[in-house]
Amino acid sequence: GTQYVGGLVGQQQGTLGITGGSGALVNSAISGQTQVGGLVGRAANALTISNALTGPSTTVTGTGAGYSVGGLVGQADNALTISNSTSNAAVSGTYQVGGLVGYSSSLTSAPSLSQVTVNGNVTGTSNGSGLAYVGGMVGRSDSTALLTASSLNQTGTVASTGDYTGGLFGGLAGGLDLSSSTQTGAVTGKAKTGGVAGSVAGNTTLSSVSHSGAITGTAQTGGLIGAAGGNLTATAASNTAAV
Repeated sequence: GTQYVGGLVGQQQGTLGITGGSGALVNSAISGQTQVGGLVGRAANALTISNALTGPSTTVTGTGAGYSVGGLVGQADNALTISNSTSNAAVSGTYQVGGLVGYSSSLTSAPSLSQVTVNGNVTGTSNGSGLAYVGGMVGRSDSTALLTASSLNQTGTVASTGDYTGGLFGGLAGGLDLSSSTQTGAVTGKAKTGGVAGSVAGNTTLSSVSHSGAITGTAQTGGLIGAAGGNLTATAASNTAAV
């Protein structure tokens, strides 16, 4: 496929709920050029995903322009909630690439994530402006609302050749409230690279959050946050890796 490619749904127009069972919903190779997701390519309306599993043979690949590529959702344009789910997909693309979600384009509604694990490696390059927006969970979120997440676990490597690269989040236009979460893979990028997030424009609250993989960046690089635009409050938050 080229645009709107998903393991279950290419493009969703109405509200959609996906609830998994005991086995993998997808365990295959999925590829396209833009808006490519392990489950849903593009969600134009509210989307809820729970108890979802992608198998170890899953790969999600953005070819050509290769933007908005995610282990579960390529692009979400409205409210998005993901809970009790695991992605084992290896995810790769050019720009706006995430282990769960490549791009959340809503300006008012940030994704809500809880009890989610990503075990696959996430790899991106960059667009013509040198921007990557690559994250172990979410590549990019444009919402100025607070992104709330808890009990996230990301074990794969996260790498790009551009700016905005994070172990969990590449770049967030709003704030972040993150609790009880870990990231253990190496994180590599250029400017705005962090063990948890490459960049958070709003206020950040971290509680019981840890990162342990090596971190490599060129500028504005941090063990937890590369560039924090607002106030930062951290409780029991740690980075044990070299930066």
